[in-house]
Amino acid sequence: MNTITSGNHQTDDTVFPLLESLGEAVFLINTEGIILSANSKFAARFDKRPSECIGTSVYDLIAVDLQLPDLADQRRKKIRKILQTGKREIFENEIHNRIWKVTINPVRSSEGEISRLLVITEDISEQKRAEIELEKECRLKTAVLDEMPGCAAVLDAEGQLILWNQYARQLVLGDRENLNKDIGYKKIISADDFFPIKQKFLDILKSGADDSSEVRIQPPGSDKAQWVATRGRRIVINGQQCVVAVGMDINEQKRLEEELKESESKFRSIFENAPVAICIEDTENGRLIDVNASWLQLFGYTKEEAMGKPASALVFHAGISEDEKNASMHSHYNGTINTPLRLRKRSGEPVNVLCSSEVITLEDKPVLLKMMIDITLQEIQQQNIDQLEKTVAERTIQLQEEVERLQRFLSMISHEYRTPLAIIRSNLDLIKMKSKTDDISNKVELFKINRAIDRLVEVMETSIQESRVSQSQKVSSLTRFQIAPVITSQIEAFCSMWMERSVNYSECIGTCEIIGEPSQIKIAIFNLLDNARKYSSTESPIEVDCRIENNDVVIRIRNNCKPVTQKEAETFFEKYHRGSNSVNTAGAGLGLWLARNIINHHNGEVSLEGIASGIEATIRLPIVPQPELTLQPE
Repeated sequence: MNTITSGNHQTDDTVFPLLESLGEAVFLINTEGIILSANSKFAARFDKRPSECIGTSVYDLIAVDLQLPDLADQRRKKIRKILQTGKREIFENEIHNRIWKVTINPVRSSEGEISRLLVITEDISEQKRAEIELEKECRLKTAVLDEMPGCAAVLDAEGQLILWNQYARQLVLGDRENLNKDIGYKKIISADDFFPIKQKFLDILKSGADDSSEVRIQPPGSDKAQWVATRGRRIVINGQQCVVAVGMDINEQKRLEEELKESESKFRSIFENAPVAICIEDTENGRLIDVNASWLQLFGYTKEEAMGKPASALVFHAGISEDEKNASMHSHYNGTINTPLRLRKRSGEPVNVLCSSEVITLEDKPVLLKMMIDITLQEIQQQNIDQLEKTVAERTIQLQEEVERLQRFLSMISHEYRTPLAIIRSNLDLIKMKSKTDDISNKVELFKINRAIDRLVEVMETSIQESRVSQSQKVSSLTRFQIAPVITSQIEAFCSMWMERSVNYSECIGTCEIIGEPSQIKIAIFNLLDNARKYSSTESPIEVDCRIENNDVVIRIRNNCKPVTQKEAETFFEKYHRGSNSVNTAGAGLGLWLARNIINHHNGEVSLEGIASGIEATIRLPIVPQPELTLQPE
């Protein structure tokens, strides 16, 4: 092999022609950095010929000729690293406002050791400038795209995504967007990742026809779908057919559309199912635009028969003149509320309705909305009510007249009835007095006569008493009075009439007061005392206990008799009802009824209860709070 020798350095004579044929600056060095061969382009950088460079240290050329000692040290370190790792190094350096791409390739001997290094230096200044300008342009375009209020993307003929804006990245990547910020032209994503409509874009590429669509997209990491209105168009970029797709967020529009649909659905449901007859008429020609089921049922038509027909040809006014009908029709256009109308159905049957109307806007057009309620049944019912009220009023007058006649009769009978009874009782008393001295055999008959007289007197007194209580309640004059004297007076009156009966009376109510009518309260208390007397033995005492409980005055009257059940005790308050133990006892069955009527009228309560020793009657009446006394300083 022929070799070229230069001092202690030599190289293959075939290396130089090879290096000279390369278009870049190339040189060959040994492991110490001594140049073994170089081409003309390399030597020209140092204003030398190739032969002048051979045998020279490349580090000295860089440090001295280029006056870049730091760069020389950097190259030394790079070569040292290559010798250690055995791997090629590619890097860039800026020298005197020029950018150089440096590639250092290790060359191995036949034994496999690195004996030489082939260094290629390429001036890439213009390329770098073009890349920087391209990057600036790309970033500018991306910035413009990112400012768009919607998404934008460019797809190539293969359906690959080559350019997109921030909005589109968010739709595609969602929460992963931060992993793909520097995308530009460097990241190629399929249209399948962008929109699930790749075929649609390919159709645009094939046909060249624009296309508009509404697409529902679910961004990754989001639980809400987005609606985007997209538009695609075929364009040519750098001689290649592409598709430009832009999209606008229509979430709000879709939401409004959904709400509108829901509102329309609700309105339609209400319209169709309303119990009120509803129709919508064209204000220009009076033709029916829509009717609901209640309207069809009311007038007897099908929807096909009614739609598009003039309302006046289907629904006729009954019993009015033509002028009145026209006036009624025109009044609807001014708005009406519950106007009574008498119309006729399809069958000719009359129907009375209350009609309300209003001009509204439907699809930017004025229409007449009519609502009608069938009041035919209500009017019949009202006529019946009026007739019933008239009958009740007439009957009330009759009852009032009957009551007045009854009052006059009671007043008359009271006077006429008492006189003969007084004569009978006086003569009976004379007979009794005589019977004490003479032996009279008909004492039993005299006793029966006496009992019959008592019965007649009691019936008359009770009836008069009932009439007075009823009349008193109609025109009552309530007063505030102490209850204790009223109770005491009735016990004294009771004892004076039945001296053989004893009454055990205890009270601790002091000067408490109630509001009412003392005369009525006396009747109630006396009736309860009398009732206790009638249904107990003569030898047993009647107990009366009075006290205050929970702002009520409570009066308890107990007798000694056969106990009764609670159910039976409650029936004693019914009018004309008498207990099963009332045999051989005078009475009309009104005493307890009167007592309850009076006590209820005074906002109180009265009840009967069976106890171990007999029956206990309880009266509760609300007391009037006493005013608080304040001490005045002396």
